[in-house]
Amino acid sequence: MFLSFNLLKKFSKINITPKELAELLTIHSFEVEKVEEIGSALDKVVIGKVLDVSNHNNADKLKVCQVDVGEKKLQIVCGAPNVAKGQTVPVALIGSILPGNFKIEKRKVRGELSEGMICAEDELGLGDDHEGIMVLDNKIRKGKKMSEVLNLKDTLIEVDNKSITNRPDLWGHFGVAREISAILNTQFKEKFIKKNFLNFKKANTFFVKNELKDSSLKYLGAHIKGVKVGPSPFWLKYKLESLGLKSINNIVDITNYVMLEIGQPMHAFDFKKIENNEIIVRKAKEKERVLALDDEEYVLKSNDLVIADQEKILAIAGVIGGKLSSINSKTDEIILESANFNAVSIRKTSGRLHLRTESSRRFEKSLDPSLSDLAFNRAIELILELCPSAELVGIQKVNN
Repeated sequence: MFLSFNLLKKFSKINITPKELAELLTIHSFEVEKVEEIGSALDKVVIGKVLDVSNHNNADKLKVCQVDVGEKKLQIVCGAPNVAKGQTVPVALIGSILPGNFKIEKRKVRGELSEGMICAEDELGLGDDHEGIMVLDNKIRKGKKMSEVLNLKDTLIEVDNKSITNRPDLWGHFGVAREISAILNTQFKEKFIKKNFLNFKKANTFFVKNELKDSSLKYLGAHIKGVKVGPSPFWLKYKLESLGLKSINNIVDITNYVMLEIGQPMHAFDFKKIENNEIIVRKAKEKERVLALDDEEYVLKSNDLVIADQEKILAIAGVIGGKLSSINSKTDEIILESANFNAVSIRKTSGRLHLRTESSRRFEKSLDPSLSDLAFNRAIELILELCPSAELVGIQKVNN
């Protein structure tokens, strides 16, 4: 597991260096395998404004760009199909050494001088996208270091997962920050969410039926309409990928970010794919099948816990979501789930199916039930913030 030093500082007042922190954590709490700085390699990548774009005389697929980087204007040859006049873009200056030990030099490309490089995400080590250059917010000032503007500099602390097997409270930044505050005897910012959405009162728009007699079950569901599913903002995508998770879309990314932040796994269903607006928490039927998000079909046993509607399984509870209820670019209404499931049940199902996920790794360790409230509020807060058109319309709570 990876921890972001910047994210830890959000919750705990840390007045020592990352290396000093790593040593203290190894002594007091868990084994730290590695401490690694990220983002500093991009110090010579600056913000540029594309002033003009013209066709290259000797190459059909290349463009000759005039770019203002603050102190000077550069001519840069670019092959990206999406480069255009007026864009704000990252520019690697001459002398930059990008990930993969790629050095930027002044050179001629098919007879035209090129004094730097307008970069794509993958060229900066910020993602896998190579379909075109990164296009940034036009409000960002030219000439600024990209690492500072986008808060790219961070230190990653890699944790040995085996050393926290018996510490479910340490599977998120929130819990680790609390541990750090105890070690350093410094302030812990426990209350960081502005609003308690659990007090939300409106007409029921969906229902949750509990068919279990398990006293450990806790289930929170929020119906949110008006969402626009699409790419995540850069900060969210970058934070997820730097911590080892792939960006999917803004809604899925929010649930994953909250999991890494707080330690509580979450899930989102497409509301319109749920029959009769009813979610059922139940045991699977013997040999019942479900097509999961990994495109694999799993055959379940009667002891497996599932989330379902009246016709199909929506998710293998605590392990993986189902394909038939997944969100996509056409989704405009969701059910956001935050729950606490029986740890033994999740562990047995995950082990039998040979399916270890970020979710099951946490649920099988007996999470604090109060985390589901915290994560629920945090995820709703982020969805409403990142999707201005989104509206919370209904909440359901089940607590055995």
